[in-house]
Amino acid sequence: MATCLVALNASAIADTTPRGQAIFESQCKRCHGAGPKSLKTEPEQLRDALKSVKKHRFVLSEDDLRELTDYLCNAR
Repeated sequence: MATCLVALNASAIADTTPRGQAIFESQCKRCHGAGPKSLKTEPEQLRDALKSVKKHRFVLSEDDLRELTDYLCNAR
């Protein structure tokens, strides 16, 4: 039985990363590097907290906000 190794490029890897996790890693990790488990905000308050923070230099669409919130809540 032969083993075949396939090299994955960055876009192929990104396609397998859940959207909420990808958003966290690209937009949040540099300031909140400890990850979702270190968040002190209660899960039911995350959405409002993310929408109200003015320090962020990016704006999330409703879909991205939902994906990020789902990721943060489920990764705890």
